[in-house]
Amino acid sequence: MASSSSDLSTSIHSLTEMIKVVQYKLDRNNYLYWHFQMLPILQANCVFKYVDPIDPIQIPPTETLDPATNNLVPNPDYKEWRRVDSLILSCIYATVTEPILAQLIGLETAREAWNYLETSYFNENTARVPQLRQQLQTLRKGNLSMDEYLVKIKGITNVLGFVRQSVSDSDLILTILRGLGAEYQNFVTGIMARPTLPSYYELRALLIAVEMNVIHL
Repeated sequence: MASSSSDLSTSIHSLTEMIKVVQYKLDRNNYLYWHFQMLPILQANCVFKYVDPIDPIQIPPTETLDPATNNLVPNPDYKEWRRVDSLILSCIYATVTEPILAQLIGLETAREAWNYLETSYFNENTARVPQLRQQLQTLRKGNLSMDEYLVKIKGITNVLGFVRQSVSDSDLILTILRGLGAEYQNFVTGIMARPTLPSYYELRALLIAVEMNVIHL
């Protein structure tokens, strides 16, 4: 038990240090970025179970029976849980903007805060699904650089994937090809003539290379 407690203390120290490098503080528009910064930090420090809505840590009772006196006494396991949970809650507070922090007032545990944010902003992103799908259908490269164009498309599909509305690999490739200009027609024809479509990363590498040739035409 002592070793486990020591390991957790070391992990929590690491957590508080790692939180300092979180680049995006949560606002109402960047939940996806914030979530994917925080998730690996909590997992790497073995404390995600404190906020996990699916398989959460069991909160110890506040008191336990002292076998020597047969009386109820403060439970040291609860004290340790409360200490760690409060540190995680502080880390959440430190990585959100002031308007978001105001919404968390009154929530007493890290799990309550995490679940509130996930429910609020997951639902908000879910409500945007029709709009995001429309953007995918109408997005064109136009005057964007190839990198900007691909980043825009991948960003939209990442949000859709996050709200469990994943875009298949083949649909992603066809969406990218559909949005290219006439100057890429020969390239598109060549890709479509293949027996199998390339992966996103293969297509990205090809398009970045082809863009250089198009620019110099």
